[in-house]
Amino acid sequence: MQDTIDGYTEGEEVLNFHYSREERLKRAPQSVKDYYDGKMNIKRGIFRSLVATQANRYMLFSIALCMAALFFVSKFGSDSSVDIIDDARAEVAAFSFEDTVYVSTKIRSAKKDGSIAKSDDASAYILALDDDKNEIASAECSDFFDGKELSWRVKFDDNGITYIEANVEIYGKSKKLLTKVKKN
Repeated sequence: MQDTIDGYTEGEEVLNFHYSREERLKRAPQSVKDYYDGKMNIKRGIFRSLVATQANRYMLFSIALCMAALFFVSKFGSDSSVDIIDDARAEVAAFSFEDTVYVSTKIRSAKKDGSIAKSDDASAYILALDDDKNEIASAECSDFFDGKELSWRVKFDDNGITYIEANVEIYGKSKKLLTKVKKN
């Protein structure tokens, strides 16, 4: 490196690099020329960019359609742990804590004003089920329904209980409710 001048050896031709914007723009496509001249109309904003091309419009429409479907299913989809018997709303919930499964079954008014008929014969037959929905244990509850709210709480030893099925009967009609045990 002792006999080099500015990185070139003696007798080597020096490379000269000259950048000319005008020369480069002469060979550039028309869209690049328009951009540098300020003639290009750039659409700014998130919504404008989402509807700028046909592909973007299709994507926006499909996202909106999926969101609407998710909302519809979450709002109006069936929940097997809740059901209406005449004007009474019956629901069952279960969770596991340590080695015990706690089950809560409620009957209450489905009307907003909370006034429904009383019943002398409200009952629930509660089954504890395993993964294959085979019966492990059962309990039976019955009481007077005053038209406001009635709840039963039952606990089972957790011997592989995965599901709880409650056959709730009120006003001479019966509904089957099923819920998965929430493990803590």
